[in-house]
Amino acid sequence: PLTRELAESLGCRKEARDGAVGLMISQMYAGSPAEAAGLRAGDVLLRVDLPGRPRAIELSPHEFLQQSARGPGGRGMGDGARAPWPSRNNYLTNLLAIVGAGTPLRVSVWRDGKLEVIETRVEDAPPDQDSAAQFKDAKLGITVREATYEVRAALNMTPTDPGVVVTKVESGSPAALAKVTPYEIVQSAGGEPLDAPAKLEELIQKARDDKADTLRLVLVNRGRSRFADLTITP
Repeated sequence: PLTRELAESLGCRKEARDGAVGLMISQMYAGSPAEAAGLRAGDVLLRVDLPGRPRAIELSPHEFLQQSARGPGGRGMGDGARAPWPSRNNYLTNLLAIVGAGTPLRVSVWRDGKLEVIETRVEDAPPDQDSAAQFKDAKLGITVREATYEVRAALNMTPTDPGVVVTKVESGSPAALAKVTPYEIVQSAGGEPLDAPAKLEELIQKARDDKADTLRLVLVNRGRSRFADLTITP
């Protein structure tokens, strides 16, 4: 969200109405619809013009902050802790969802000391943590999801790095006893890299079929890796 001080430092106090209008792009996701539209990190999004609407929609820092305060990042992640990546559930993306995919629009942008207009259209983003594929094993007390684009960007993972995200651990479960925690990345199980939640499901079932006592996980948390032996229950 833009502030009066930031608007002044960027030279756009008039265009941003002293910080009452404007959202600054802090990060761009590689390959995203926003990048394809020509937006850049550092751009200030001011207004959106839609076909058939007489007045432009001013992008409100106040509304952005209000919605951010109401909804935690990483919705539905179990222990109430905030996820280390931003949620897509925010004022701007909710506004664009109402506008609808495929709708053409003109975005007024403050860039490099001048006002520019970018013509583009609303496009669906790829799956994020709220909509990604997941696997839950109730007996082991663990839920994991696909490592989506915002997770990989926040944790400096490449598109090909293996891993699934732990999104929930049930208290007192085998996963909790193995000290698995939400937001860790499970890189491998039983020595096999995980490229999807379904792969973990497959390896847990194999361990059960083989009557194995434990399944060794390789976990990564803030750049540090460790082992965790998950006790397999029938």
